[in-house]
Amino acid sequence: MASRIETNHTHRENVLKNVTTPLAFFTLGLLVIEAILATLSLRAKETDLTILITGILLGFAMICLMVFAMARDPRLRRVLLGLSDISPVEAIYEMQLTKHDILVLNMMGASSATSFNDAAKLVSRNPDASPARRLKKFKRLNLVQFEKDLDEGPGYYLNRNGDRLAALIFHFASPFREHSLVD
Repeated sequence: MASRIETNHTHRENVLKNVTTPLAFFTLGLLVIEAILATLSLRAKETDLTILITGILLGFAMICLMVFAMARDPRLRRVLLGLSDISPVEAIYEMQLTKHDILVLNMMGASSATSFNDAAKLVSRNPDASPARRLKKFKRLNLVQFEKDLDEGPGYYLNRNGDRLAALIFHFASPFREHSLVD
């Protein structure tokens, strides 16, 4: 009897040690709640049984919806899976920036006075996305913000995240600019 208790205790410890990510935590929580509701439903009758089964289904749907919402957001996806921080190259890749998006960010980063509209007009000859779609993407990625009280006039300008990304792009693009000037 004592060895069985020790085995159960060890088994529970192993289960808890393996719950290291939010996804595993959600799964464990769902299993515990479902087990409790399923156990209660064994003794329930009629209306109580319907309420318990509805609770089981709603709990499952809510957990699925929460995991789906977290998995759709690239920033939360890595957290959900418990992955470590990503490299700058992987971060840029996950943003799904096109070469024209990078060109706009480079132009905006080269001069703090360059608004999104000014930079987008210069790239408009290469329309892989309309300026409105590109602005929506930059807003979703939290790279730009609306400024109305600047000397250059109101418009969307890079925020801190956008400045940092533009500086990174500008830094890595400098060898290409120097090379193109030599040729």
